[in-house]
Amino acid sequence: MLKKFNYVLCKMKFLLRIFILVVAVYCPSLFGQTCDKTLISEFSQQDCIDMKTADEITYYYWIDEDISCVPFCKEYEDTIGVVSCPCAPGYACGHRCSGSSDNNEIPCTTSSDCPSRSNCVEMCVANPDSCMAYHANTVDFRYTKYTALKFKPTCDIDGYWNAKQCKGGVSGRCLCFDKNGNRLFGQANYLESDDMTCACSRKKADLLDAGRSYVSFHCDTQGNFEKLQCDSGLCWCVEPKTGDLTSAVVPEKAFTKLPCYSASEVGSQYLRQCESAKYAMTKILATLETHGVQFANLGNLLCDGDGAYGAYSISSGIAYCTWRDGSKIGTWQSDTSTDISTLDCNCARDYKMYSHILACAGTGNYNSMQSVISRGSTIYYCVDSDGFATTDVSSTKINNCTDYY
Repeated sequence: MLKKFNYVLCKMKFLLRIFILVVAVYCPSLFGQTCDKTLISEFSQQDCIDMKTADEITYYYWIDEDISCVPFCKEYEDTIGVVSCPCAPGYACGHRCSGSSDNNEIPCTTSSDCPSRSNCVEMCVANPDSCMAYHANTVDFRYTKYTALKFKPTCDIDGYWNAKQCKGGVSGRCLCFDKNGNRLFGQANYLESDDMTCACSRKKADLLDAGRSYVSFHCDTQGNFEKLQCDSGLCWCVEPKTGDLTSAVVPEKAFTKLPCYSASEVGSQYLRQCESAKYAMTKILATLETHGVQFANLGNLLCDGDGAYGAYSISSGIAYCTWRDGSKIGTWQSDTSTDISTLDCNCARDYKMYSHILACAGTGNYNSMQSVISRGSTIYYCVDSDGFATTDVSSTKINNCTDYY
């Protein structure tokens, strides 16, 4: 018995030495240094998100550099001011009045902006648009005939949206998004999406967000890169799923010499019809700006990620939903004096592609509340801007679908 005890004790000491060695290597902050390395593992943000299947608490990926470099899942608290800066994914640092929870909702610049006995302090404020907040505020519901499995976005380690997101379970679709959850060009049926990465659509979005006025990358229908790419007067070949370079970079005049060039797929000109017009418009605006013209109105032309015509076109102050060849879809339209930033024509375009039976608003967007007759009674449910359910079905109308993700 004593030998067995000594063996166990010896083994524990050995494991402790290994643990101390690992901590020393991966987290020198415990030894008076900052932690400049992290444990290399397959562990990720998604592992923490998946933990919610066991309970109603949402978790996020975290590495505490003051204690351990080993990543773990930490509970996400969806209330304002519960943690101090720096903030966890889903929070942003802001200034709010200290004190009760009511005071914590008051933005401030100085303490004079706050109620008596309350100070303006820096605290972490939940960002309702973040990927992690989407998880924390979304309640799961069962699968029914009218609503698919509830959409849960996959988040990266910083709490932003991953480029590829899938909605509607195995019978649904995968779509491309920017890091803040805005829809981008590229989609595929779930069962046909194994090779879909949305890398091209995300790269274009990131460059435009960084200040580029025009990006001529060509994305395929899944948001991946086409093999031949040209931009800023240069052309090259890439690996479609990643965009990694696979050839020499040549001047655009020599793009037909590249190994990935195909006359039947590309033709004699790289730019396609819509983006040719868009590029010409961009050049005109740049020239006018050099001559001091600040308010030139040349219209608003949208192009899809592959160079085809985008979701809508504007003529005489009216925005018409359009198909990829530039033709109008049905009679869906809206006045541009309203908030054009909310116009996406997703319902009109999906109807053109799938002939669905969901209700579209007059603008061509999806109606946020859908209804269907079942056994002689009308039932209701809310959908998002892509037409996927955000609530379970109800026998009564839902007052405000914007309350649901």
